[in-house]
Amino acid sequence: MGAAAFQRDGRRGHLPGDSSRGLDQCTPVANVLLTLSLTNGAGALAGTLATNTDSNGIAHFPNLSIDAAGLKQLAVGDASTTLVTNSANFTISPLSANKLVIAQQPPGTPRQAW
Repeated sequence: MGAAAFQRDGRRGHLPGDSSRGLDQCTPVANVLLTLSLTNGAGALAGTLATNTDSNGIAHFPNLSIDAAGLKQLAVGDASTTLVTNSANFTISPLSANKLVIAQQPPGTPRQAW
């Protein structure tokens, strides 16, 4: 995933993804620390969650993972402004099980629980 930091008319902003909407009239801002967070949905977001923008104003967030299925939304922002941009909602679907693994063999004699 990537995010862009740009400046237009002296105001700084962010665009989620590698979108070029409106960037033709903007100046990229390098070396801006952007932070990514999970704003909607259950689970833990892991990977590179904070990184600086490159000379093109793009911040790359490699190795991202979320450990739970369901509807999600991400936000990107920087520490110097209150401007935060949310991603579009997206869904992570659970995978189907393709095998059953027995980690411990059940005991040979059934037991009664009281």
